Amino acid sequence: MITCKNCGTVVPDETTTCPGCGAELSAAADDAGLGEASAVGEPAGGATTPLDAGATEPLAGSTAGLGEGGESAFESAAEEAADEEAAGETASPVSVGAATTPLAQPVAASRAAASPAGVGTGAATKALVVAGVAVLVAVALIGWQFWARRHRSVTLSQDDVAEIVKGMVPPQELSTLANSPEERKNITKQLRELFALAQEARRTGIADKPDTARQIEEMRTLILAQTYAQKQQEAGVTNPDQLYTKQEVDAFLKEPGVDQKFDQFIKDLQDIGMIPSTQDIQPDQREQIKNDTWGPMQVVARKAKAAGVEKERRTQLLMQVQEAQVLARKYSEANKQQIEAATKATDQDVDAYIKQHPEFDESKTRAKAEDVLKRARAGEDFGALAKEYSGDTANKDKGGDLGWFKRGAMVKSFEDAAFALQPGQISDVVESPFGFHIIKMQERRTSKDEQGKDVEEVHASHILIKSDTGQPENPFAAPKSPREQAKAAVEKEKRQKFIDEIVQRDHVNIPDDFKVEAPPAPAMPQMPPQMNQGAPPDEPTLPAPPDANSNAKPKPGATTGAKPGKTK
Repeated sequence: MITCKNCGTVVPDETTTCPGCGAELSAAADDAGLGEASAVGEPAGGATTPLDAGATEPLAGSTAGLGEGGESAFESAAEEAADEEAAGETASPVSVGAATTPLAQPVAASRAAASPAGVGTGAATKALVVAGVAVLVAVALIGWQFWARRHRSVTLSQDDVAEIVKGMVPPQELSTLANSPEERKNITKQLRELFALAQEARRTGIADKPDTARQIEEMRTLILAQTYAQKQQEAGVTNPDQLYTKQEVDAFLKEPGVDQKFDQFIKDLQDIGMIPSTQDIQPDQREQIKNDTWGPMQVVARKAKAAGVEKERRTQLLMQVQEAQVLARKYSEANKQQIEAATKATDQDVDAYIKQHPEFDESKTRAKAEDVLKRARAGEDFGALAKEYSGDTANKDKGGDLGWFKRGAMVKSFEDAAFALQPGQISDVVESPFGFHIIKMQERRTSKDEQGKDVEEVHASHILIKSDTGQPENPFAAPKSPREQAKAAVEKEKRQKFIDEIVQRDHVNIPDDFKVEAPPAPAMPQMPPQMNQGAPPDEPTLPAPPDANSNAKPKPGATTGAKPGKTK
């Protein structure tokens, strides 16, 4: 464009005569006017025009990084800038007269001074600026969305919790839950902690890992299948064939890529501990899992999607819970050492706890045992003392008689002391996880074991002095001394504090109570084996393989009512 130096009129390059004053125009005239008028069609003097006002429109009008029609902010800004430039080039000449408008000269001069080589800010430059700003906004928005996804708060209403409970608690247990505010409070506490740990997993990037996303999707599939089965039950369906047929499952298993998906499913089961990672799954077991568990689950989940179950509030809530279970487990595994270090009880912690809880002070219990020992050694009837003071309810009424036993039948400290005695001799006070023992040797003998070898046996009685810790004894766990119980109590408190801090930090808002309706428990249509309805909120609900643990042995420490003092 050329600017007439006589009157300031802007005209196209090919114009030779100024339409404003009739003066001859040349390239020199344009060079002379560069300091007073902006290039690429911007009016001289910096006058405010719709083009200037519109320069900020792409930024002001963009939302969520997108322009109208779904284009990116970058694309939208570039198109608007191109429109501006086209409008500037085709504008009719405007006579603003740098010489006749007093305000125009200082403004134009300031623009020229601010522009490199005296060139004003044109539409092309504006396009770059606007596009750059739009890109920065889009990047910032993406970053904010990424941050928000990792730091999003969790808020559930009473109705939400009620829906979760309906979908996860068996109908026969709803009546109990409806009448127990304490149990309902415990459920909301578990949910609150579960979601908080899941939030930590998101915050630390665990949720972004491919294996995590895949396992979450598998859980979503399971929830869809379970929810659909429950809805069918509520509609009166009782025949499993109405949920899925063998033909449907067979057709699904013939689809491309199914074998690879199933292999990954098995690996994920091992990863989350549903199948021991060291256990080999035999081919017939794999086929049984595929045909009777995994295949039907996939078929039913597809039916659920087709029926719109995925969009229902209860389904979405249950999916959130299952997703939180995956993330919480992943977080705990990834931060195992950190959690153990933060919740480990030191000797000083245990000493302080015992000081505040005298029932765990073993010194008083030992002193009581020493007193009973003095009386036994002074000649008092051992059986009578056992009936009066022994905490071993299995044999105290028999005077503490344990009968005959070989090595390996009792805990080591008790066994070593018993076999070191001679008939009629009474031991010193012996400490074991059960408490403090006073042992009296009755007689000894040699017998044959199963291999025909000679083994030594003893017949002994004992008096057990137990600490009154006020804690119920778990019959399926190995006994703990009062100090061990105190240590466990300290670590439990530390774990709870650790989780409570996470709950507060991650803004998990779940009410303490909710309403529970206890409906009658109608017959439930059968799902594939192991596809359980109603797992508690703190347990993942992936189907376990049939007979995968058929050879499992009882857990160490399990007992069937063995006498106190004997190994579990």
